[in-house]
Amino acid sequence: MTDPAKWAVLIGIDGYDAGQPYTTPRFDAGGEEIRYGNLAGCVNDVLFVEEYLVKTVKIPEANIKKLLAPAPDRPKKDVRELPAGLHTPPTYKNIKKALREEMSS
Repeated sequence: MTDPAKWAVLIGIDGYDAGQPYTTPRFDAGGEEIRYGNLAGCVNDVLFVEEYLVKTVKIPEANIKKLLAPAPDRPKKDVRELPAGLHTPPTYKNIKKALREEMSS
């Protein structure tokens, strides 16, 4: 039995697909197109926050949804191990779905 009063949706995005076209191009003040590169640490932060929520706040693991986009060149040093299996990508559709599922439980 899970505690419906405690739940979390955690989103960590390190990997941005540079090959995907932007639906709405963005430009800086000088008119140059803004390009997004991969980040480092967001997925790692989500894994640490999850550990804190489970061990300290006592949120059941079943009540925590993680949407992760690790970078393909994710560094191995000083990084938490990613959980085995596929990761649910943090798309707009998946974020809405995760929030809807948590709010209805």
